[in-house]
Amino acid sequence: MAPAAPVPAPAAPAGRGAPTAVEWTAFAAAIAAFFALGLRIGARSVDFPVYCHAVLAWRAHGPIYGPHSGLGWPMYYRYPPVFLLFFFPFALLPVAAAAAIWLAGKAAALLAFARAFGREFGWPRALAPSPAWLAAILLLAPYLVLEFRYGNVEFYIVALCAAALLLAPRRPALAGALLGLAIAVKVWPLFFVPYWLATRRRRPAAVAIAVALLLTLAPALVFGWAGNLHLLGQWAAQESTTALHAGTIWFPNQSLRGVLTRALPFSDPAITRLWLPLDLAAYLAFLGFARSRREPAAAPTSVAAAFCLLPILAPFTHVKDLVVLLWPALTLGWLFARRTAASAAVRGLCSSAAILAGAIPLVPGGRAQHWLQLKGADFVVLCLLAAGLLRAMSGGGSGAQARPNRQMPDAGLPPAEAER
Repeated sequence: MAPAAPVPAPAAPAGRGAPTAVEWTAFAAAIAAFFALGLRIGARSVDFPVYCHAVLAWRAHGPIYGPHSGLGWPMYYRYPPVFLLFFFPFALLPVAAAAAIWLAGKAAALLAFARAFGREFGWPRALAPSPAWLAAILLLAPYLVLEFRYGNVEFYIVALCAAALLLAPRRPALAGALLGLAIAVKVWPLFFVPYWLATRRRRPAAVAIAVALLLTLAPALVFGWAGNLHLLGQWAAQESTTALHAGTIWFPNQSLRGVLTRALPFSDPAITRLWLPLDLAAYLAFLGFARSRREPAAAPTSVAAAFCLLPILAPFTHVKDLVVLLWPALTLGWLFARRTAASAAVRGLCSSAAILAGAIPLVPGGRAQHWLQLKGADFVVLCLLAAGLLRAMSGGGSGAQARPNRQMPDAGLPPAEAER
């Protein structure tokens, strides 16, 4: 009997090879360009100088929290003590050089994540113009440019969360550590811990909580145990006051709470009593929906919907915070690149969101821009996008048509096997 012919190994998905020399050259050129841009505009950013001033105030034994911290109200310091330690090396440099490194790092994180997303899901692959690229750029670019101009830490937190959610199926411990780091700096990444639990990813959820607690307590090595607890108490009091009282917010809030506040003639406590049950019900409904779908591992729409719902359900959402749409923007391109991956309804809703997001910055005049924010134009973008992505999750798009990625260990496996 002739020996059985060896079974050929499955071909690796497109885009999974090592970066080429051309890609490395383009990457280096992009980082150099952003570094040069940071040297020119970084010192004039909004939030980056606040971080520098907070570190200097700490070294001079001045106030770290409260309206007199940072550069004064509303540009005050709003992060837990551990962020002072993370940011300390930047404060030792001249402001222009530190801001340039800060901006170049964001560009590096953006390009690295886009390539990792493409390796995992098959898009983006190349820079050739296409409707898929146009949709992704229209949706993300306005918010990305604004966040880069502000010099906030927000994009780094978004990149950490996106990387954690991308790595969770294959490297749960590393994914949990990345999300834990994000939680230690900003509270909102906690949004994804129940999402992981609902989608049966208990290990990264547990690691995230453990790492977040460890990093929150770690500054005791510098400030002392009592000193760190005192600073954490000041920070918690400051942020709870900000979160519970809309009068402390100086910008048109683009979350559901902000829209309700401007649309209804109720007091702030009444708005809070109305908003909290709606918010909790929507979040629990989404978790139940995500748990029931179990879409293929090669479909990124569930995570995209989670990122899209986050700013809708948050207490306060500044326009620059919509850089959280990084994953949804890439998912939008992924859907458009596969003609069979999205129904007409999904394409219509997502296209409307991308067109509106791209059109808002083109409206001339500061008053007109402020009016659009007061009317919740960016909230409408979020709602349209969320509706399209949820429709895709429900079977009107990606889930049924997407081919499982052979490199993803949980594709097509039962929940117990996927958890291992």
